[in-house]
Amino acid sequence: MKKTLSLILVLVLALGCIACFASCGEKEKTYSLALAVDTSIDDGTVSNYVVALVLDDANKIVAARLDCVESAATTEKVDSVLSKVAQGDDYSMKSGSFAKQTKAF
Repeated sequence: MKKTLSLILVLVLALGCIACFASCGEKEKTYSLALAVDTSIDDGTVSNYVVALVLDDANKIVAARLDCVESAATTEKVDSVLSKVAQGDDYSMKSGSFAKQTKAF
């Protein structure tokens, strides 16, 4: 379940980045997509952090997307878990929402 959720999240981020650059810019430029997923378990909470970077020919970062999915480690079936970005302002932090911070980043 956790691996499937992580894979789906990575694919959504990747397709979003690819679609963003498919319709703009000069046609002779090429871009690379770098993806990273880190999973950690701490005190019964499973955290899946996902980063997607779009790099130009000079390996300069031209776009970055971050997200995190946290869920309780359980043996029960879980129907759905929203990522921090998907929760929007509902996932608030002391300095604002996670979604606003990652968008500003």
